[in-house]
Amino acid sequence: MNLVRSSLVPNELWVKAIHPLSFVTASGDVLAGGRRGISVLTSFRARKSRKAHGDVISRSLWMYEADIQYDCILSYKFLVDHKIVVVPHRQCLLWGK
Repeated sequence: MNLVRSSLVPNELWVKAIHPLSFVTASGDVLAGGRRGISVLTSFRARKSRKAHGDVISRSLWMYEADIQYDCILSYKFLVDHKIVVVPHRQCLLWGK
């Protein structure tokens, strides 16, 4: 599942989740969220080189509200389904057509 930080979205834009979830951290603590969510359109600009920009990839996804530190967390399933690869040492995402 995809997660978005609770404070990132104005309260009036959240909608009740059709399939509410309960989150538990690795330490066993309960993580707030999972009852509301938002449909988000994400756009990534593909780069053919460091200077030349290529296609813009736009994908719609459902994101659950969660009390997380980062703005959002994209699920492994989302990344695989859309052929997006995380490259940590370059601090970027790569997209394979």
